[in-house]
Amino acid sequence: MALPVWGNLEKSQIDNEKIEEAIDRRIQAHEDDPDAHLETGESLQSHKASAIIDHLATSIIADKIGDGEVIASKFGFIHFPTFFESIDGYIKSAGVSFLNDYVELLTAASSSDLQYLKKRFPIAIFGMSWDKNHDLEFTFSTDALHNIEVVICAGDVGIKRHIGIKIASSNVLGTVGNGTTETTVGLGAVDPTAGLVARIVFTTGEKCEFYINGVLEGTISTNLPTGVTDAHFVVNAYVKTLENVSHALYLYAWDFKQDI
Repeated sequence: MALPVWGNLEKSQIDNEKIEEAIDRRIQAHEDDPDAHLETGESLQSHKASAIIDHLATSIIADKIGDGEVIASKFGFIHFPTFFESIDGYIKSAGVSFLNDYVELLTAASSSDLQYLKKRFPIAIFGMSWDKNHDLEFTFSTDALHNIEVVICAGDVGIKRHIGIKIASSNVLGTVGNGTTETTVGLGAVDPTAGLVARIVFTTGEKCEFYINGVLEGTISTNLPTGVTDAHFVVNAYVKTLENVSHALYLYAWDFKQDI
């Protein structure tokens, strides 16, 4: 027996609903079903399990994550940001003071006087290590370019393990140390008295890149720090005057990241 065609299907004798209306009703019921497509192999379940999710950029954070639900470690890094709202808990010398919205490191008017500010984390608890990538950004200024020595870094200073910026012989330099040797690179004719934003991107075992005001000014790929020695210093800065005149370093903002 031949199957009935659409036009020969029986019409309801008790319902005036049209076929098109019935289709629309069933579609709407399907759209209103909160459990539609959730079974194994169906579209929503597959979408949920997919490594690539076709949501618009930033929509997951805006739409799916509640306020306060995510901590920094979930992003895969240790994070220490500060605008130096206070310098309680820092290691500091007598000439360091908090001045409302920045920190001032002010030397005495005596050649070779040095003032410093440091912040350190316990290595074992936080997993501090130079074998992890780092991203360090800070905003600073000085009162002079000449007759002044400045180091601003994560890690320790000199040949000790660190990544940072220094002012020496009236030049602004990028600097790294591996515990036995320091390597520096010139960062152009920039003026620290006008204020600078420095960013240092350290790719462990590969390179250290130095940005000034968003521009890549230098790269070092030798004598990079390794291991854990000195990795616990997340803030380390000092200023030294090279004449019998007081000089100052000002720190405004600091953002330290290390991969976990």
